[in-house]
Amino acid sequence: MSRRALITGGAGFIAGHLARALADGGWAVDLLDNFARGRDDLDLNALLSFPATRLVRASMTDEQTIEQCDTGYDVIFHFAAIIGVRHVLNRPFAVLRDNVEMTVNAIEIARRQTGLSRFVFASTSEVTAGALAHMN
Repeated sequence: MSRRALITGGAGFIAGHLARALADGGWAVDLLDNFARGRDDLDLNALLSFPATRLVRASMTDEQTIEQCDTGYDVIFHFAAIIGVRHVLNRPFAVLRDNVEMTVNAIEIARRQTGLSRFVFASTSEVTAGALAHMN
């Protein structure tokens, strides 16, 4: 039986490359994304041609997503986040609230798993945006 992974924010750049590596290694991969920033592109379509890879269109801020997720994942990779400096500057509290909510919901999905061995949380690139300009 193949191992199973859930990748939140699965239509993103890093998530897509991770999913491809896992699928190439024989993993069953579920990509969860609401497509707020992701794109339905050639790379994603190629990835979805793997028989054990599927796309789940859902939002990590929706509590129903928790209930709809399977419970047999071995690993969960949490990449879902609101990214983009303009979003943070225009609505900082909403972005922070939603990103925290997505992480809490990802943890709730992880708590429901029957054989989870790893939960991997990847921060967004926004935490280092502008770092080089401010380093001495």
